[in-house]
Amino acid sequence: MENKPLVSVVIPSYKRTPAVVERALESVLKQTYDNLEVIVVDDSPADYELRDQVRDAVLKHGDKVKYIRHDKNMGACVARNTGIDNSTGEYIAFLDDDDVWKEEKIELQVKKIQETNAGMVYCDNISIDEATGDASRCNQEFFSGNIYEELMRRNFIGGTSFGLVKKECFENCGKFDPLQPAAQDYDMWVRIAEKYEIEYVNEPLLIYYINEGECITKNPVKRIKGHELLLEKHKDYLKKHPKTMAIRKRYIAVLYAQGGRLFKCVSSLLCAFGKDLFNIKENFVATKKAAKEYIKSKIKKG
Repeated sequence: MENKPLVSVVIPSYKRTPAVVERALESVLKQTYDNLEVIVVDDSPADYELRDQVRDAVLKHGDKVKYIRHDKNMGACVARNTGIDNSTGEYIAFLDDDDVWKEEKIELQVKKIQETNAGMVYCDNISIDEATGDASRCNQEFFSGNIYEELMRRNFIGGTSFGLVKKECFENCGKFDPLQPAAQDYDMWVRIAEKYEIEYVNEPLLIYYINEGECITKNPVKRIKGHELLLEKHKDYLKKHPKTMAIRKRYIAVLYAQGGRLFKCVSSLLCAFGKDLFNIKENFVATKKAAKEYIKSKIKKG
């Protein structure tokens, strides 16, 4: 590859062990693409007992890695934005501190983004359950080009570790929203897709670890709030596209059920029925799933 623009890699870290952070960091330093700057943003609380050990694990790599420490926990969005603000690369890639990249990830994504002039390139992944060791490829359906309408239906891109983004996208679309308690990646991708074409590399270039640590996706309250905000942000578009509104309402109905909020669940399902009345199959599937999740939520509460 003759033209090798600088890629800034941002690794936000929150209450991980030094070994886990080192695993992520090593996967960056072993990339076949060598024009990188690496920025680790430590967003752990000040009293986190392993914080200094994490710092030492990062600093042992010398000037290969820049270490930035927040004085207090400020959230993943602020941590990523800190990385963006301190980056100098033409492109920015994010890696969650418990995930790992394949060695050729950045090289293949830079090649694709240069070939297509897209604003962002994403990839497939392999998911590994750390408790069982079971591994599986996502094998999701990929979309490219002007994908805004398809992306409004569902987040098929995945989390922040999947993408390589032109830095100009954050200048033109805004950075991560600190008021977004969940679906932070989805919110960002949708805003980018409104203004830029998006491409993909159909290879599993990310190893995504499923673990028992603290995770936003396991918190129904934050997930509900996050998707409520998405509905509000895109209400004008959704009013003009009732079938997409129905998809979003079916999705959030299940979240309401998981949180034990029966009235909101039923209200969302009724809205979905009204917007997409003849989609009997999807309406039935969502209702059945919501019922199961609501029962589970009541059993969990005892």
